[in-house]
Amino acid sequence: MAGPENRIGWIRTISQCLSERSWTDEGMVLGEFGIPEAGGGDREEIRIARLRGATDGALESLWRFVTDVSPSSERSSLAAPSREDVARLWPAGSPRVFLSHKAESKVQAKGLKDELAKFGAASFVAHDDIEPTKAWQTEIERALASMDVLLALLTPGFQNSWWTNQELGVALGRNIPVICIRISEDPRGFVGSLQAISGGNRSEAEMAQEVVRVMSGDTSLASALTLGLVIQWESSQSFLQGIRAISQLETCRSLPADLLARVERAYKTNDQLHGSGAVGNRYPAFIAKMKAAAGRTD
Repeated sequence: MAGPENRIGWIRTISQCLSERSWTDEGMVLGEFGIPEAGGGDREEIRIARLRGATDGALESLWRFVTDVSPSSERSSLAAPSREDVARLWPAGSPRVFLSHKAESKVQAKGLKDELAKFGAASFVAHDDIEPTKAWQTEIERALASMDVLLALLTPGFQNSWWTNQELGVALGRNIPVICIRISEDPRGFVGSLQAISGGNRSEAEMAQEVVRVMSGDTSLASALTLGLVIQWESSQSFLQGIRAISQLETCRSLPADLLARVERAYKTNDQLHGSGAVGNRYPAFIAKMKAAAGRTD
């Protein structure tokens, strides 16, 4: 027989998860797992009453269903992304940043995604990047399985959301870097020891600059950031983007030989780069600096 602590934990988790679903879907799930009907009240009161009337076995089975936990391994399994999935979910760029956020913060998350793109990063925002025809949870799992870093927007209720807690758990389980932006909540639990970036009244542009600064200090992300800058340079579609790209590249002390070759090739083939007087005035000095750092004399 399960103890009270088990039942309370199961009920809390199940209730939080079902609150994210439609009432119709919630009723179907509870019915399929044999959870008995209950009396009146609001939606949450009815749900809790039904769960409290369930047997230990039904509660545990339902808990395993909503948390995707295997009875044999006790570990969550993620949908494995194919190469096509990765290309669909992530825009061109590097590193891949999974933006974990409450639904109410989707506009702020989208703004941060756009600002990070200016530094070459590719960001995933669930409410912005998932096609309506795709299975919601499966697409999120694929993004979580292919991310390089998780960026958590700690807005009101973040710590109480079943979804955001699951996303943090996946990042920690995969040993993926986690960066927190403290907007109205402090990081707690396993991420409580991490230093959070202060959001407060900062704009998305200011927060993105600070996120990039933190990522550049992480050895596991530094090379990914450099790759992102080169991709941004290659994909410049206007003189303004080209100027912004070379400004970011000029912050690099050196470039690996393969990336330097890509920079040179893009300058020759992209008319938004070689056709820009502002870029052309800065490009020779930048290339000379990179070649000197690599010990090249050509």
